[in-house]
Amino acid sequence: MKVALFDMDGTLTPPREKMSYQMTASLSKLQSSGFKIGIVTGSSMDYIVQQCSAMFDMTPVNYLDIEYFPCNGTKHYRYSQNSFSKELIYENHMKKEIGDTLYNSIIYELASFQCRLGKADYGNKIPLTGNFIDCRGSMINWCPIGRNASKKDREAWCELDEKHNIRVNILNSFFKIDMFDNLTVKLGGSTSFDIFPCGWDKTFVLRNFSDKDQIYFFGDKCDGDGNDREIYEEVINRNNCYAFKTENPEHTIGLIDKLLKGSSNE
Repeated sequence: MKVALFDMDGTLTPPREKMSYQMTASLSKLQSSGFKIGIVTGSSMDYIVQQCSAMFDMTPVNYLDIEYFPCNGTKHYRYSQNSFSKELIYENHMKKEIGDTLYNSIIYELASFQCRLGKADYGNKIPLTGNFIDCRGSMINWCPIGRNASKKDREAWCELDEKHNIRVNILNSFFKIDMFDNLTVKLGGSTSFDIFPCGWDKTFVLRNFSDKDQIYFFGDKCDGDGNDREIYEEVINRNNCYAFKTENPEHTIGLIDKLLKGSSNE
């Protein structure tokens, strides 16, 4: 089986924005060419439905034949052919994996550090929007500006982050304390951090496929602390499997076209 796995933010959609009609057309071409499509993202299923809403309208792509893997693939959904409603195939629980005490301690520590950010030189310039900590069952997402941020808020944060190297510095300092020793922390999109048990990165999704499957992965955060790096490296090192770095959804569409024409840089 040929499987095309896609990251969402920055790959299928602009960060926290909606999928274009052009992208649905490209995904439809993949389906017509015999590819099974999967979406693997650090976001929750609610965000997939929200950002990929174009797929559920009158568009060429068959959303009923797509596999949905939110939270790095630690959850799996698909849509029922009969009821057109989404069904949970499996899910994993971070709290069960690491225990209530450590889980709660992480939440308290994140909340405390969120408050301490206000004392930084750039603290009063951070666009605060609320919903800073999102508990997604199998992972915790911490967003210093809040998940309610608008596009303008995210752009202001990205400019501030680039100037002061905020997230990288946080990775190299705050997340080095003992309670995170057996956890993985990744940059989530352009504004946040994903925190989860070791081994629960996006390579988790590969457990759904056999060694005989031909995997094609598309992602935009494939280097450094990006949350696509592990699956990119895993896929590209497998026999007869391919991984592609994309810069944005328009680039992804171009990569799909090259793949279908047999002239991709594999």
